[in-house]
Amino acid sequence: MRFYYSLFHSSRLFPFFDSDLYLFVLAEKLETSDNFEKIFTLNDKKQKLLDKTTIVIDLTMQQDRNSLEADKWSSITSKLTQQFPDSQINIYYSIYTADFCKSVLRQSNISLSNVQLISSKTFEPSNALIITSDGFIGNIAANHGMTSINIKTGTFHNIAATVPSDQLNIMESNIKCYPCSPIQSCDFFQCHLDIRNDEICNLIEHIYGVVTSEKPLLQFTHSKLKQSNLGLYFHQSIGQHYTPVLFYSHMYRVTSLFVFCDKEEIIDLPKLNFDIAQRIYSDSYAIEFFLKQSEELYQRTNFKDDDSINSMYNNFENNFEQLAQNFNYLLPLLTYFRVCKKSLFTKGCLNFDSMALLHETVTFFLVVMLDLIRNSTRPILEIKKQGAKNAVDNC
Repeated sequence: MRFYYSLFHSSRLFPFFDSDLYLFVLAEKLETSDNFEKIFTLNDKKQKLLDKTTIVIDLTMQQDRNSLEADKWSSITSKLTQQFPDSQINIYYSIYTADFCKSVLRQSNISLSNVQLISSKTFEPSNALIITSDGFIGNIAANHGMTSINIKTGTFHNIAATVPSDQLNIMESNIKCYPCSPIQSCDFFQCHLDIRNDEICNLIEHIYGVVTSEKPLLQFTHSKLKQSNLGLYFHQSIGQHYTPVLFYSHMYRVTSLFVFCDKEEIIDLPKLNFDIAQRIYSDSYAIEFFLKQSEELYQRTNFKDDDSINSMYNNFENNFEQLAQNFNYLLPLLTYFRVCKKSLFTKGCLNFDSMALLHETVTFFLVVMLDLIRNSTRPILEIKKQGAKNAVDNC
């Protein structure tokens, strides 16, 4: 749990749903892989037949930075009426958001022929596609098997606080400060502006099954939920783009299950484009250098001398800190190392036996992750290299 606690604080890299992790931590009878998969297979909600003639915008709840503002919803509504002129747009509001929704329509400056305001006292499941920026509403929709687009901004974690559902589509910002901490002040919600209206329309077309190769998804903010061979949910990127953040999140996921739980998870990793794959592969040389450096420190250590042992572990931590500062995706593992190390002191003295196990665990984690990174990126680079070679041969 210490590792997942450390990883959670780097929330963009956190790879597990709270519900999956809860089951994982509390599950005690994992004697066979069959039992493991049975425990982790959630009760799937039957998908409702999607009504493509109606789009629901749920504005029954508003939570400051976690919900889009009126002018943003206005521009989204305007874009939907232009892109889907034959669809009915129903905007649901509550007694708390009535004035807010009226402001949305006022700012939209559009014909209201296919837009309707509907007062809603309770959440009623429907067959229509629902768009919301409220995590609570999105979770209820997912629990009812409704097809939904959940727009994540502010402090909302893109995965940890989401109910797993095959019908859930997530849009999120790609700026570095998202998700933010509740104690951080923010006067300009860049994560709201980062959600583009044409992206929402393209995602709806993808859900409706009408998107074509000539009109691809523009960015990499979309993801679909899938289940692995262990029954655990994961994000599957939609479209051709796959971010380094999502890539490293998957690396942490597969590596941590293997190292800490002795479970081999099989998930489909979307293909990286060549430039990102090349950058990630080049960065992996830093891990390789660090591992060789650590091995040399280990070989030079006199294990009969406490000062020599202390020096080795301090140098290991200092070198690891330099590595993580240059490659931020390694910071959660460094945090885990330090949290564990602090617990290994007794009366001011480090427990060398426990420290040796921690050192071995972190090193093994990096070895496994390095292998995964190389195996995931090398084929892409080889295809490009082979293509260049063929082009030269044909000249």
